[in-house]
Amino acid sequence: MQIIAGINARFFTVGEAFKPNDLRDAKHAALTLPYSDTFFCNSPLAHKLRTKPLQLEHVYNTKIINGPEKFLKVIANIEN
Repeated sequence: MQIIAGINARFFTVGEAFKPNDLRDAKHAALTLPYSDTFFCNSPLAHKLRTKPLQLEHVYNTKIINGPEKFLKVIANIEN
C-alpha cells in the first residue's frame, strides 16, 4: 500500500502527467519491490522509486535498475 500511495501522491504533488499504464507499474512495484533483492523497471518508474520523497531503494534494501545493460550485468553476477 505504501508504494502505490507514494507513487500516486507523487503524481499529484509534482504535477507529472498521469498515464493509465502508471497504475499498472505501481502495482508491479508494490507486489515485487518489498520481496526482491533487485527490481527491474522502466526509467520513469525507477526515477520515481529512487528519488525523494519515496527513496524506496533504501526503505526495502532493494536495488532498483532500469535499462537492458544494467539488467544484463545483474544477471551475469547472479550466474557467477
